Amino acid sequence: LVCARINELLRRVFHACQHYGLEKAGDLSIALVDMFARVEMGALKAGQVLQRFVDAYLEVMGATFGDVRSGRRPDFAPIERLLTDAADVGFVISGTETAATVGDLLGLPLSFLKVLTPDSVKSIRTALDMGQHFYIVRVNLTGNAMIAANFYSWIKSGAAQAISNLTVFDGDITLFDFLLSSPLGERLFDLALNELDPLGQALRIERALIGPRGNAPVAPSFRPECSEPELAATHDAPSGDTLEAVGEIVTGLAMIHHMLADLIEDDLARPIIAELRRLNSHSPKVEAIIRHGLASLTQRIEEIVKLESRLNSVSGRLQEEVVALRSRPAKVVLRPLVALLESRARQDGRQVAITTEGDDQMIDVTTLESLDQPLRLLASFCLGESLEPPVSRHAAGKSEQGRLRIGVSKANDHVAITLEDDGAGIDLARVTQRVRRLGWKETGPLLDAIMRRGYGVTSNFDAGSGVDFAEFRNRLRAKGGDLRITVPLAGGLRFHMTVPLSAAVLDAMVARVGRVLYVLPIEIVQRILYTGKDAMMQVSAERGRHMLRLSRDEVLPVHYLKKSRPHGNELHPDIFCAPENFDAAKTATTLFVIIGNEAKRVALVVDELLGQHLVMIRPLQGYLSGIRGVSGCALLGGGEVGMVLDQGSVLSKA
Repeated sequence: LVCARINELLRRVFHACQHYGLEKAGDLSIALVDMFARVEMGALKAGQVLQRFVDAYLEVMGATFGDVRSGRRPDFAPIERLLTDAADVGFVISGTETAATVGDLLGLPLSFLKVLTPDSVKSIRTALDMGQHFYIVRVNLTGNAMIAANFYSWIKSGAAQAISNLTVFDGDITLFDFLLSSPLGERLFDLALNELDPLGQALRIERALIGPRGNAPVAPSFRPECSEPELAATHDAPSGDTLEAVGEIVTGLAMIHHMLADLIEDDLARPIIAELRRLNSHSPKVEAIIRHGLASLTQRIEEIVKLESRLNSVSGRLQEEVVALRSRPAKVVLRPLVALLESRARQDGRQVAITTEGDDQMIDVTTLESLDQPLRLLASFCLGESLEPPVSRHAAGKSEQGRLRIGVSKANDHVAITLEDDGAGIDLARVTQRVRRLGWKETGPLLDAIMRRGYGVTSNFDAGSGVDFAEFRNRLRAKGGDLRITVPLAGGLRFHMTVPLSAAVLDAMVARVGRVLYVLPIEIVQRILYTGKDAMMQVSAERGRHMLRLSRDEVLPVHYLKKSRPHGNELHPDIFCAPENFDAAKTATTLFVIIGNEAKRVALVVDELLGQHLVMIRPLQGYLSGIRGVSGCALLGGGEVGMVLDQGSVLSKA
């Protein structure tokens, strides 16, 4: 009660200082408020040092207000000396070093140097040794009991440590600045606060301090999950190096499996006996001994194969579990994005209903990082350029509330993102004017023009921020992704973006065509057919296209895959090649793999099937990312690299 009464009186002194423009005197009052708060919590002892400081405070403040009442200019030197002493009181009492040492390391503002305790300094030093980041967070807990509870629970989860705090008065509202240390980089930390307080009314980063090595805190673009256990565990996910190591183990075991299988299939006795016969040293007894010894060896090899098969199964599960541990649901990205968009819509006076799909799709954290910036850019374009203000929508006969849908889906080797709104879309008249100014021929859909290099930024307004979609798409394609822009039938704008998975385990069928190994996702393999000339036919109406007859009522188009990898000098490389001479194809017995889905199926011509494998796929980079029909590559058991077929590209040729 005594501390509460003192705090109330000091608050009044602070407001009086604010009224008379005595800023430093107000800071001194706040420093004393924090001292008594620490006394109340038991962090500071109320001894003679503190008593002397209070006496000095009363004397200085009495003289200051006396000068104000008399119309004289106060002497601020004693106040400044007391402000310096305020920062050292706790350290003098405990006999430890002052806050200035760690304050210089972090670049702490003066206000915090005044309130740090010896225990706070110890906490800072520990966090510095751990390489953590430091933030000052402005907290408004007035009327935000639920956010306050979640904030403290989040800190207790280990995502951050509260080192110290000070009181800030904004009129009649009491705010708090918390000094926090955290293993999270600035962007990750900011998004965590955004998840706790989507409207940004109670929590915000007031200042990101300089890190322990003199650099700004690392700012990864990956967004944390909203629940505290997952948020705390985000930075504990297995690293990409761990995933690579497990992948190498799985690949090594697959190589051993093939080597052992080859040993079992070989008749090891045959070359030895043949050599003995050639040397006229053959005898039935020696042959029996050799065959018995090699049979025992074969039996031991078979036992090793069984053991290796069990290890291969375990390693495969381990690989899948590591991928799962590195995965997070898509809502890690979507929820903070929606909160951000809703906040911007309110600021811009727009009414927008934002819906998401695929929130629970599990995606590798590295892929989530790569989704962050492109998603924000496209969603911001929809919000700022396509979706109109309520007045404009009403005038156009639309509902005053616009709609924005964000969907996420995952295939074997990539993530597909769809953003669709019901706004005005892209102003095609402005696009036409731009195309004419550039001197381009108006051929093809106008939306294709904004994707051409040299078009520049696309915006519906002279002062709009807009997006350079050509550069945007080129960056995606360099990483194995892509972007398409279309107009829905009902109007508006639709973005379809694909981003390759940074790491995924795929159950696949491996086929050889010439010198190239192709990896076919097992889920699209429907049938394997080995047939001859009677099943082949040529359709003249389809430019002589080769077809495979499966039954009287069903024929499938035949695709031929290249027998060597595309070269760097090809303008538009892909994996498909022209049909073979029909007469030659018709006379040969051919191995087909039927792939597809319920809507479309095609027949691929292959030379050999190498069996079913669990492989780790990787996105194509650089020049390879431009190869059409391929979505990634995979390291196979024999050490070879296989090209993962893109189901969409293959079936689009059906």
